[in-house]
Formats: sequence, structure tokens, C-alpha cells
Amino acid sequence: MLTRFIAVVYLAASVTSSVNFDNLNTAAAAVVAANGASGFITPSSNLKGWGMTSTTASEQAALRIAATWQLAAAAVLLAPVESLSSSGPYAAAAAILLSIPSIETIGETQKPKANCER
Repeated sequence: MLTRFIAVVYLAASVTSSVNFDNLNTAAAAVVAANGASGFITPSSNLKGWGMTSTTASEQAALRIAATWQLAAAAVLLAPVESLSSSGPYAAAAAILLSIPSIETIGETQKPKANCER
């Protein structure tokens, strides 16, 4: 639903030529960041807004993981164009680090990403 809202706002703005796209980008980033922060801080309240009255710890952890990626997306949207190649990986790394407790709550373990055995 949030994605549809942002798409409609961008479409409406593209029809008119008097819209400042920097302000529109900042507003879209603010909406994404607010939803991500809400989902990360209070996942049960956020899920209740979508009609889920009772949630498990795994469902709340899954929402927290999605919320970290929304925060990363907002950070990339707010980054200057000149620094996207450097800020994008940092935003992704922060999202991965913030997701680790939620991944452990779901029951997944962190396996080594590289095989260092000889």
C-alpha cells in the first residue's frame, strides 16, 4: 500500500512541471523512514494496523527485518547522488547488522559466509 501511495505521488508530480522533485524525494524518504522506524520499534502495533490482532515473536521479528531494509532504503533516498556508490553499501550493512537479533529470534543461525578452511 505504501509503495502504491509513493507511485501515485510520483505519477501525479510527473504530470505537472512545477513540482520540485528534491522535495518530493525527501517526502517519499520520510514516509518510508517513518514506516520503517515504526515497524522496528513497535512491530506488534504496526501489524495491528494491518489487521493482525495476535502475532507471534517470529512474525514480529520478520517485520523488524523488513523495517531495517525500509530504513536503509530511506537512507539511500536521502543520500546525495554523488555519494550513492559509497552510502548504499553502508546502508545495507547497517540493515544486516540490525537484522541479526531478529534472525536469531526466528531460529536461523548465522553461518560463516566464507570458507576459511584450508
